Amino acid sequence: MSDLAVLLAVLVLVPAAFMVPIKRVGRIVFFVLGLIFAFGIGFLMELGGPDSPGLAIPFFGVALSLAALLGEAGAWAWEILKRKRVAHG
Repeated sequence: MSDLAVLLAVLVLVPAAFMVPIKRVGRIVFFVLGLIFAFGIGFLMELGGPDSPGLAIPFFGVALSLAALLGEAGAWAWEILKRKRVAHG
């Protein structure tokens, strides 16, 4: 398995799986926080230098936003499956 696949699984898929059972408002909050980390961190800290944590924070923000989107899609699919299961008995 490539390093990128492992990174995506750890940073996006695992948090998305944990976001499925929470309420929609919580997923929206995580999505907005991820966008703030991704695009707003440059206003709060210096992003230059080889050892700056500011270089990694935007990537974690994008991953958090993607996880929230996938969590919403998973919750939406879960609701559809529950409705079909109830309808068919």
